Amino acid sequence: MRGRWHGIAIAVCLSGALAPGLLPAQDHPHEPSKEELARLNAEWDRQYAAYQEALAGSPEVRPGMVVADLGAGRGGLTRELAKAVGPEGHVYANDIDPRAIDALHRLSRERGLENVSVIQGQQNDPMLPAGRVEAAFLLKVYHQLEDAVAFLRTTREQLAPGALLWIVDVDVNQDWGRGTGSVSDPEQCRADTIAAGFEIVRLRRIPIVDWKLYELVARKPTS
Repeated sequence: MRGRWHGIAIAVCLSGALAPGLLPAQDHPHEPSKEELARLNAEWDRQYAAYQEALAGSPEVRPGMVVADLGAGRGGLTRELAKAVGPEGHVYANDIDPRAIDALHRLSRERGLENVSVIQGQQNDPMLPAGRVEAAFLLKVYHQLEDAVAFLRTTREQLAPGALLWIVDVDVNQDWGRGTGSVSDPEQCRADTIAAGFEIVRLRRIPIVDWKLYELVARKPTS
């Protein structure tokens, strides 16, 4: 998600306040220099890491839980979830990219994450152990799904009854969003999630630098 310029100056913290020294996108009259862009990318990394930490610290994520990071990539959220659920809990870190799988194994080994299992998933199948996972997370993954309803339906079938699902993605409803392949429509996500058999719990927007994210939380019915 780095290296893009379309007014890349979203310096909005998780609290909603502007970060010191950074202007909103519309206040930038020109493309930033390499130094400015590097600073903005660093600010994105900082705020996104803080968001992942806060997400893993959600009241719904408790010590001893079994959770899943779907499309875990380099494992930023996996690491935070492993801390949140503790040694009595477990994290399934899933991805379909062999490079991500290697990175997750390396992270688990180097950080001593004994409560993490790495799973090579398939395009429409996260390959989770049936009925064990109590909460699952998809961060910036939804827009990449070839068949979102099929993936979400399979995920629902594999989750424990009453399990929660977080979907976090980049909102198409921003100046630079339409026409790119790295964003999605939160209302389409809501519709797909319902079609897959989930119940919607909440949907909210999260500004991080000049990226407008949305966070959808859904629940698998208990019956």
